[in-house]
Amino acid sequence: MTPQQYIDPQWDYGADSPQLTSSKAPQPEVLLAAFAERYRNEGRDIARRELEHEIQEKDQTIAELKNQLAILLNRISNIQPAEPTPNYNFNYALFPKPYGATIIDVLIELCDCRRERKRYVLNKKTDWYIVWKVLHYFMVYLGNEFDFIDLVNECVVENLSAQERKKRLSLRPSNFTTIKSDLPIKILPVCKWRKAQNEDLESCANRSQWHGDSALERGIVIMVKLQELLKSHHIDSINYERI
Repeated sequence: MTPQQYIDPQWDYGADSPQLTSSKAPQPEVLLAAFAERYRNEGRDIARRELEHEIQEKDQTIAELKNQLAILLNRISNIQPAEPTPNYNFNYALFPKPYGATIIDVLIELCDCRRERKRYVLNKKTDWYIVWKVLHYFMVYLGNEFDFIDLVNECVVENLSAQERKKRLSLRPSNFTTIKSDLPIKILPVCKWRKAQNEDLESCANRSQWHGDSALERGIVIMVKLQELLKSHHIDSINYERI
């Protein structure tokens, strides 16, 4: 009698794997080989799925980094190059600390500052006398009035962009020498300007309309704005709280 081939469907893995045949039943070594082949296939499938997941995560990370790089490059392209800082020529000995260039920067900014109704904080040549006196009170400038005139003309006015402002704010010694000696801004210390202005307002409470501002009022406006600018540039003074 011709023996029949026995094929167990459980171990038939198709054309890629040899069919395990037996005349009776699978032998132990055949089962072992089948199990080994099965686990090898499962291992390859698991490894392939894990690698695909890692590749997807890396692709996502690369895409995010490319997006961030594009944003940074766009920001860099929109950054305007900083303008070169002017090389001021001045007497360094007239400042108690090595921040003379910063004080000059502050004075240039002050020339562009506005108050109510879009008026400039500095609008008269004699306003520079107020500035000089306030700087002295804050102890950030040591030069006299005429030293200050040179500083304003050579370092501040020369660096203003508007020609009209250059003309209006440039100084001559007569702009200081002709200031009336009895004006409060001249005879009173800076720390008493506000009190004097308050008393002046109270005495004129019944006046229906003001005809322009007084030198004392301009002095207080300049004093406060100058203090703000100095603080913003990290220049301190023990007299800030006394005004």
